[in-house]
Amino acid sequence: MKKIQIWMIMAVIPIAAYCQNKYNDGMLHISSSEIVPIPKEIDFKEVAKVWELLDSIPYDDMKESQRNIIDLCEHSDALMHFYSPACSWYCGGIVDTIISSSCQKADKYGSYEGIKAHDWDINSAWVTNSRKYGVGESVTYTFPGNCPRITTIIVLNGYTRDINEWQDYSRVKKLKLYYDEKPYAILELHDTRDEQNFKVGLLGFRDVEHPQKWTLRFEILEVYPGRKHRNTAITELYFDGVDVH
Repeated sequence: MKKIQIWMIMAVIPIAAYCQNKYNDGMLHISSSEIVPIPKEIDFKEVAKVWELLDSIPYDDMKESQRNIIDLCEHSDALMHFYSPACSWYCGGIVDTIISSSCQKADKYGSYEGIKAHDWDINSAWVTNSRKYGVGESVTYTFPGNCPRITTIIVLNGYTRDINEWQDYSRVKKLKLYYDEKPYAILELHDTRDEQNFKVGLLGFRDVEHPQKWTLRFEILEVYPGRKHRNTAITELYFDGVDVH
């Protein structure tokens, strides 16, 4: 009997410590459940050029090097979301609007507003203004009331398209998630260009009467400072979930 009691005490201690560590500030802290590598050899600027060629040149008529780029994108677990027609939450999921509290001024390379974090283009990004490294700035996603529910938030952190730009711009270390403007959790991001997945429970109202639109807001709490710029970048922030197929 004593051995059983000791085993039970030892089993409870790690769980209690885990809960205290995760809730010690009154918030749920969520670390990425999966990090999906992005092929290091890929040049996203070259990818954009090759993909544009598909509008005018059949795949079979392309150079072998160009076909290799397309094949790499379509078969990469991290990139297939952008370059493959495979089914996903977006077969039924809808984002109505995306608005950021600030962004870097547009320049000859384009604009940097919040919607760039959800445009399926790794060559663009939401980039905050440079005040306080973007700490306190946020981006808000609005969904229709009957939108399929969300279970996973997927992030490409920093300016992903180029390793030098990724190092030059600041990246997010902690994101505070507000669910319908109520604090819900803090997402703890790794300092990596690879895709990060966060399991967040069930967010949304698919199975209940909820005609009103609802929101997810992501506020930057802490950053990994960039080598050159105080501006913080998020290349993509998108979703996976249920209620679609």
